[in-house]
Amino acid sequence: MALLALWLGGNRRLGADFLRQSAGKKLEATNLVEEPDDTASYPLLALWYKRLRAASAKALIKGESAAALAMVTALPRRPSSKQKQGRAALKP
Repeated sequence: MALLALWLGGNRRLGADFLRQSAGKKLEATNLVEEPDDTASYPLLALWYKRLRAASAKALIKGESAAALAMVTALPRRPSSKQKQGRAALKP
């Protein structure tokens, strides 16, 4: 969506806003990852595995969010001449 807003619509702000919102929602999703309860009657191996899965899920979500925010800063300020030519070819 962000790339369409930027390259086809030429609206950098809209693309950047979309990426920022996406990153924010992903970071909020880390709160939804359930940590295993140590008092549960699971075997020790199952608790260890659940902790590992929760930690890897949080790390993946944080990495995706960081990548989206990095894309915001990397978005070009002005479309290049090739991008302008590409949009002109798409117009009827």
